[in-house]
Amino acid sequence: MSVRLGGRGATLVTVGLFLAMWTGASLLLQPGEEGGLVLLPGPVAVVGALVDLVVHEGFLGDVLLSVMRIGLGLFISIVPAFVLGVTFGIRPRLNAAAAPLFAFAKYVPPVAFIPILILWLGVGLGQQMALLFIGTFFYLTVMIATTVSGTPETFRDAAVTLGVTGKQYVGQVILRYGLPEFIEHLRTMIGIAWTYLIVVEMVAAENGIGRVIISSQRYLESAKVLAGVLTIGLLGVLSDQVLQTTGWLLAPWKYEEAPILVRPLARLAAVRRSA
Repeated sequence: MSVRLGGRGATLVTVGLFLAMWTGASLLLQPGEEGGLVLLPGPVAVVGALVDLVVHEGFLGDVLLSVMRIGLGLFISIVPAFVLGVTFGIRPRLNAAAAPLFAFAKYVPPVAFIPILILWLGVGLGQQMALLFIGTFFYLTVMIATTVSGTPETFRDAAVTLGVTGKQYVGQVILRYGLPEFIEHLRTMIGIAWTYLIVVEMVAAENGIGRVIISSQRYLESAKVLAGVLTIGLLGVLSDQVLQTTGWLLAPWKYEEAPILVRPLARLAAVRRSA
């Protein structure tokens, strides 16, 4: 118990120091004359700007649109990436044949495709989904293939001995063994997807968090810019916790402690079991 309290205390101290340093820096960078540009708004000003965006400028709609785009973009890349990743993982020759293409795709920055995607697909949802697919599909396929190819030989031998082949092998051996790693891959991909989505919303979108950020920058509203950045960070933390919770529910042996999102419920369940 003392370790957990110590961990919580350290987190609170870290957050407190960060807010204090942020506040101090914002005070030092205040303009010297009335009407000057505020380069770094403090935490209170940023929270106030966020409330103003939500109440008066329909910011929740932009947030929901961005979240929808992330969900759709990941969905259209996860399914084919999983199929190809598993195929490459269990067929080394096919993996070797496709490796040069995937290596090439991994090292080309996805944002370099924005001009040609706008030319092909315009500035709508199709272009945004295409960029998210390019930015996540190739990385995710390679990571899944690596995880599958790392399945211990003893698991494979046991499956063959028991007559498990084909779809059963994928479902009962590969999926169960690699599930925790697959979820970790998704956690990584969500962070990458947010990066590309905000870029494309800044460049070519009529709405979304990225559009709000770039519009606020044009009008020198730095508090609203940071409010958009804060929103992205909070959404990232929430999505990460959701995935951790999913992993904890589906593969509890991988986690020493329940994620923060469900930790109170996990402790309550533990107390009831011990009673």
